[in-house]
Amino acid sequence: MKKYICKLLLKYNNSVRLIIGCATAMTLFFGIEPSAAQGEKAPIVILKMDDLTQRGAGKGQGVSRNFMDFIDVLRKHEIKASLGIIGNSLENSTPEFYEWIREINEEGIVEFWNHGHTHAEYPRKEGRRHTEFARSSLEEQIATLRKTQELAREKLGFDLKAFGSPFNQVDGNTSKALDSFPEITSWFFGPPDSGAVHRRSLERRMDLETPVLKPNSARLIEDFNRFGKDLQYIVLQGHPNSWGGKERAEFIASVNFLKEQGCVFMTPSEFLKVELDAPTLPPAPGRPAPSPKPATPVRVLPEPVEMVQLLNNPTLVDEDGDGLPEGWYRSTGSQGDVIKSEDGKERFLRINVSTAGESVILQQFCSLPGDGKPITVAAKVRWKDIQRGEKGYMSGCVQMMFADDKDKKVGDFLPVETFLGTSSDWKIVGGTFTPPEGAGKFRVQLALYSVKKGALDIAWATAAAGENPALPLAEEFARKNAETTKPHQTLLKPGSSLIGTGPEYGGIKGVSLLGDDPFSFIKPFRNTDKFTVTRFNVEGEPFTDAIRIAVHGDVPAVWDIQLREKCTVPLSKGDVLLLTYWMRGIKTDAEYAETSLLNAMQLDRTPWTKISEFRPNAMVGDGWVKYQKVIVSPESMNPSEYAFNFQFGLGSQIFEIGGLSLYNYGSEIDPSLLPREEAKLYAGHEADAPWRQEALERIEKIRKADIDIQVVDASGKPVVDVDVSVDMTRHSFGWGTALYAWIFAGNNENSRIYREKFLELFNLMVPENGLKWPLWEQPAFREKTIEMIDWARENGCEVRGHTLVWSSFRRAPQRIASLRSDPEALRKEIENHMEDILSFTKGKIKAWDVMNEPTTNNEFMQILGEGEPANWFKLAHKLEPDSQLFLNENQILAGTKLRSLELYLDKVLSGGGPLGGIGIQGHVGVGTAAPEKILGTFDRLARYNVPLSITELDINTHNEEHQAMYLRDVLTAAFSHPSVDSVTFWGFWDGRHWMNNTPLFRKDWTEKPGMEVYRKLVLNDWWTREKQKTDSEGRIKTCGFLGKYTITVYGPDGKKQSFDAELAKEGMSRKIIYR
Repeated sequence: MKKYICKLLLKYNNSVRLIIGCATAMTLFFGIEPSAAQGEKAPIVILKMDDLTQRGAGKGQGVSRNFMDFIDVLRKHEIKASLGIIGNSLENSTPEFYEWIREINEEGIVEFWNHGHTHAEYPRKEGRRHTEFARSSLEEQIATLRKTQELAREKLGFDLKAFGSPFNQVDGNTSKALDSFPEITSWFFGPPDSGAVHRRSLERRMDLETPVLKPNSARLIEDFNRFGKDLQYIVLQGHPNSWGGKERAEFIASVNFLKEQGCVFMTPSEFLKVELDAPTLPPAPGRPAPSPKPATPVRVLPEPVEMVQLLNNPTLVDEDGDGLPEGWYRSTGSQGDVIKSEDGKERFLRINVSTAGESVILQQFCSLPGDGKPITVAAKVRWKDIQRGEKGYMSGCVQMMFADDKDKKVGDFLPVETFLGTSSDWKIVGGTFTPPEGAGKFRVQLALYSVKKGALDIAWATAAAGENPALPLAEEFARKNAETTKPHQTLLKPGSSLIGTGPEYGGIKGVSLLGDDPFSFIKPFRNTDKFTVTRFNVEGEPFTDAIRIAVHGDVPAVWDIQLREKCTVPLSKGDVLLLTYWMRGIKTDAEYAETSLLNAMQLDRTPWTKISEFRPNAMVGDGWVKYQKVIVSPESMNPSEYAFNFQFGLGSQIFEIGGLSLYNYGSEIDPSLLPREEAKLYAGHEADAPWRQEALERIEKIRKADIDIQVVDASGKPVVDVDVSVDMTRHSFGWGTALYAWIFAGNNENSRIYREKFLELFNLMVPENGLKWPLWEQPAFREKTIEMIDWARENGCEVRGHTLVWSSFRRAPQRIASLRSDPEALRKEIENHMEDILSFTKGKIKAWDVMNEPTTNNEFMQILGEGEPANWFKLAHKLEPDSQLFLNENQILAGTKLRSLELYLDKVLSGGGPLGGIGIQGHVGVGTAAPEKILGTFDRLARYNVPLSITELDINTHNEEHQAMYLRDVLTAAFSHPSVDSVTFWGFWDGRHWMNNTPLFRKDWTEKPGMEVYRKLVLNDWWTREKQKTDSEGRIKTCGFLGKYTITVYGPDGKKQSFDAELAKEGMSRKIIYR
């Protein structure tokens, strides 16, 4: 056992060092040395996490922040868990709740299980607890299980295969009730022998939470070393929605310990595949054996050692009375009060919240001394009436976190102490933390987090390098160190005179904020192994210097990859700055074929005040684009207090930046004297652009045909001077959208509107996800998808199928990954899937995407050979000969994958594949391609003599006016080309869209400008509604858009007679006998 010895603080000298002596009584902390990893002998761990509902979720969120944080822990530590769903939460929750569960289920890190229907406790029976599964009849228990099982199938699309009762209360009826549900194959804390051959009981032998709701890593480690290491498996129960930061840290400590022992974390269904030892577990009571009494601590006198004080201004002196102690900073979003106070005995700082939901966060970044010693954080505090807010895990706290040298968090927030209620007496709290690998800094926070109300008084806070300094003497340490507090540097006054060497405007030459050589000034920052920067010279442009940035890895956020540096020139409030650079896109894997970044200038500490933020994009292949922006500084800042950066953690991409400069012209200049240049809109956006008139003329020729109708009476005599209306009812051109099965099938108002708007606006439907291989194998998803397909067809709409083969293991069911080294088995699985889905949907699907995105998803072809796609087309044609068979690819309108697409098309055709169409996905940004370039792409692909379809249209911009403008031009270009037969949106409502940004409807169902464009073009300009009187021959003649019509004759006797007709390219000629 390793001994952690508290050392005493005795003397502090002027060099901010502390001598730890041995004259005071010591406190000894006991820890358990982790045992060596046990390999195959280590127990398997099954995490049983209870009580999943939507309680605590914020607006627009599926679940509470606590559950999101729990899932993040699973991802970070690469472990799996199970979550128990309380069934009634599936009855009336928001779509975001169901979607969150489905997405986590598809991710495969969590298995969801049946945790009863109400989780209610009823009036006691015969003096004993009465719950859903204790002292309830067999029929009641079966009904309760069935409700939750059926809700899961209906709302989520999958079966719950494990069960755990609320309060862990069961009786003799529970096993019998479970026998009615053979799909339930695991029973948490069921009896060792439940009598069911298809069901495994997962017994309880150790606890994660001691007491309930409080993870206790020390107790878990103790129990594991006493007896847990000898078990074959361990089930650990927890309640993540009740955990705050301290509890989550304890859970993480437990996970780290178990992983160090070699434990593997499994879901219940995965554990079913593990053969149990006999007997299942060694004989043991239902609970762990009681812990022995702790040994009496040994008193040890330490050797004197030096300790280093690391905080600036530990007594939180606020000399200028601005509510901010010098050296400390308020975090972004802080809203409460910071008050300098005294009570006659103590000088202290009070942070106070009086408005529910507000936070006050004081914090300070410090560098680690580099000697690897632990960091001890201590504070003297008292608190009054701190009440939790709606975010139940929040409270008052002292906490710290480690960061790397680039300020990126390393590990999790580490609570020193949390506070609720009232403590009128001053208390000294503290904790010691070992810096993790990669840490170069740490941050201390004194905070009230999102509380209803409360106050926290802090007399001092200190941080020292060393193990467990004695906290009672830390006060002397803090007080003496207060003498070292540095006076706050006075800011330069606004309007300071600036003399520079930059371009002159208004008689002022700008002062460079990026030095003499901006590209040498800004430096790689964060995750530097994931990108390269290459400098080169440019000819024939207004600049000669440029850099190429190649990003070759994914990171969690845009700011996790940067070029940055702190600026060395002071700023005054009102200073006018001129930022200039050019940008050129080279390559990207993004759907939209545009490279992008975030360019910011901001305070380089909390509250990280933005001076400027700018999000330029550069389309691949479009050449250099100039950006020039005028910025007015919102406040004064000292040198090195603010930084300039380019942030580009947005996935793999290559782009170039040239001609970078940033000049300060002071506060006296008129900002209007400085030039500005935003990215220009795409060529051809103008209303009078030549291509537009040409396109409209083509539409008249290729999308319309003649209509000739003659009305005669029973004797054949023309009926003259009567009204005949020609009313279009449906386009022959496909105007479609993706539909999501679970929104379509819902019973709420959103689902009702979703169905109504689809029927109003579209004649073509593609299931968004339900025909993709992994989801097709889920029976409930399959059922809902077929229901949606049948509904669309019954309402006169055609259906596209997406997709038969997406040639990537991550796009296939998980089991397929095991076939990487078995080509024949892989080929057979693909063929079996095609036979299954095509036989199930036979006769229902007009067009199928046989292949999807082969340029970047080609793993199957690498294994099976480049000729294999032709075989997929042949098999699809054999099984579904009446469907058009498409090859679907992205980034085609931009042109970046056009040549690759042609190579795949050629391979399919050379192999005898019956190619029936080319799918052009259509995920674009504003100006991804100018209209004339789009038309050129259509011309180029027309040589294949098959229909072209835009299959997944959306326009990625938050400028709704630009979005509508580009939608107008994409639709016009597509409808004007004779090879294009359909345009399909990839969703039409922001409430169900992969980017939450369709061109048509916002989340509240209000119409965007793009909806106005769509309605005007598709349902008005390109729609035929006409009424004429018959001439002397009883005729009317007109022309109309191709599609379905209702023709109505209004007779002289006041009666009317209608019939349906279809206008094809050869025209429509009808003789109507009016009776």
